[in-house]
Amino acid sequence: MALHRLEFTNVQAVTQGKYFELTITKTTQSIEEQVEKMCTELLTNTNMESYRYEIEELTTEG
Repeated sequence: MALHRLEFTNVQAVTQGKYFELTITKTTQSIEEQVEKMCTELLTNTNMESYRYEIEELTTEG
């Protein structure tokens, strides 16, 4: 996975369609900082595209 090669090793899954959906494991680094960096380094062409993101916390019912 390209994100793993860019050292975003906590990304567990990526789904691409009209938008990207990422599943990310929590680390000590802010999720917002990680997503912003992923967008600018790989997921968007900031010269031609704009982007926004939403962060939702998933919980495991058990």
